[in-house]
Amino acid sequence: MKKFVALMMSLTIVSVFLFGQNEKKISIDPSCELVSSYLWRGLPSYSVLGGTDVILGPNFQPGITLTTPGGFRAGAWGSTDFTGEYKETDLFLGFETENLTVELWDYYWVPDWSSSEYFNYNNDETGHIIEGILMYSFSEIPLKLTLGTMLYGADKKYDDPDKNAYSTYLEAAYSWDVSGNEITVAAGVTPRDGLYGDSYGGEDGFALVNLSATANRTIKISDSFELPVWGSLIANPQYNKIFLVFGISL
Repeated sequence: MKKFVALMMSLTIVSVFLFGQNEKKISIDPSCELVSSYLWRGLPSYSVLGGTDVILGPNFQPGITLTTPGGFRAGAWGSTDFTGEYKETDLFLGFETENLTVELWDYYWVPDWSSSEYFNYNNDETGHIIEGILMYSFSEIPLKLTLGTMLYGADKKYDDPDKNAYSTYLEAAYSWDVSGNEITVAAGVTPRDGLYGDSYGGEDGFALVNLSATANRTIKISDSFELPVWGSLIANPQYNKIFLVFGISL
């Protein structure tokens, strides 16, 4: 795991080299979102830091994705709040077919990011969390299933911090169109105590941690420019919280 970042970079470079003879086959897509609050799988961003000392305020969320023929994807995604207190930098590798997507994510969020050693991947010390994700989209109905399990790093058990918690998240999301708006409803659960819901608070067993309804719409600004916007109502029953979030995709 100490060589994880080097491996990801090497695989990306190899992929670019293999397909670099025809630049049109490679897609490099930068992105950026502005969100009124940063919520992830029913969690406010400060929860993953183990406290409430980070303001749940607007965040910039830049990203870049490289896609090659054959369905290989690699990229980076990040988030920072307006104060600079919260910073997240994630890397990912993925492979997708028509229905199935397999991804490996390296999440990095730490409360003392300015003094932490990013390249420390020692399982007992690292601020990184490595997660494997499977996503399946049905062909006949607009239903998407997601399964994610944290495999390594700072995801530790509440009652035994020397052992990994293997926090797991399962979600079903259904989308449809209503008067030009794409509506998505989702429900996410965790089978046991871990990061989600109570955020390592000692709760045991199955829990519903994310209920959301999201509306996506594209606003036409001019003949050559359209602005995607979205709004989400998000509830976390185990965390006993509800949030309303607005986002703009740039």
